Amino acid sequence: MKTVAHALDVSRSNLVDRLNGNTRSRGRYRKADDADITAQVRRIVDRRPTYGYRRITGILNKHRTLAGLGPVNHKWVYRIMAMQGWLLERWTANRPGRVHDGKVIASPQSNGMAESFVKTIKRDYARINPLPGADTVLAVLHRWFEDYNENHPHSGLKWRSPRDFIKAQS
Repeated sequence: MKTVAHALDVSRSNLVDRLNGNTRSRGRYRKADDADITAQVRRIVDRRPTYGYRRITGILNKHRTLAGLGPVNHKWVYRIMAMQGWLLERWTANRPGRVHDGKVIASPQSNGMAESFVKTIKRDYARINPLPGADTVLAVLHRWFEDYNENHPHSGLKWRSPRDFIKAQS
């Protein structure tokens, strides 16, 4: 027993208690403000169902800052979203069969940025709104762009929207 306890770097009494089943489970980890944060996260998830925990954290921290409250850690939001079943499914962009042949026709950076923007508009706006036709899309596109610039957190901007980032720079 002494050798095992030493190898695991735990006390012998702790090891004996665990082996005999004398320890109680601590249960799920909870913080005092979990209920309040969970309600706030739920409101954001309802409005932005395509956002992951980092973007949700960015929006939550923006609202908390405006209310004079301190920011919350993204791990806290992740834990709450995981416990509630609100996390998005993992997705990878591995596309078999697509090969880069090395020819550069235009700037790869600008093309990648444009593709990323189009993907974001489709994922976060077009797919979650009822769109009976092209006229409907054209009618709401300006609102989507406005929302994107005003509210959409970006990882490259430290989870701030483009307008918030520009305001912080000036």
